Amino acid sequence: MARLSGPVLRTQRLVMEPIRRGDSDDLFEAVVSQDSVMRWLATGRADSRTAAEAMCDDHVAHWTRHGYGDFAVRDAATHAFLGRAGLRNRAQHGVDLGFALHPRAQGRGIAGEAGRACLDLAFRRLSLPAV
Repeated sequence: MARLSGPVLRTQRLVMEPIRRGDSDDLFEAVVSQDSVMRWLATGRADSRTAAEAMCDDHVAHWTRHGYGDFAVRDAATHAFLGRAGLRNRAQHGVDLGFALHPRAQGRGIAGEAGRACLDLAFRRLSLPAV
């Protein structure tokens, strides 16, 4: 399945590509099926594969509307899916930075590393006024 046109962000440990529908199984396994992750997001509890597909569809639509959005965050060495991170345009808040990582990726600075890459994109490449 082809990737969305959009930037690929690379850091020392990560490769981040725009989320696509084909990432739904990875998103389900790493994020949506994890109570410890989902308690902070969406419904507040683990959800279904169908919910992961709907989330991916929402991410793709956001990229289409705004030209930026959430990235599939993968380990650069192994290509293992670690979660998602990115920029979202929310009517009530403006552009914000969010992330959701599999428990195995937590506590290792992955969110900070992905977040810095997203902020660099926001300010240096997209010239957004605020995040």
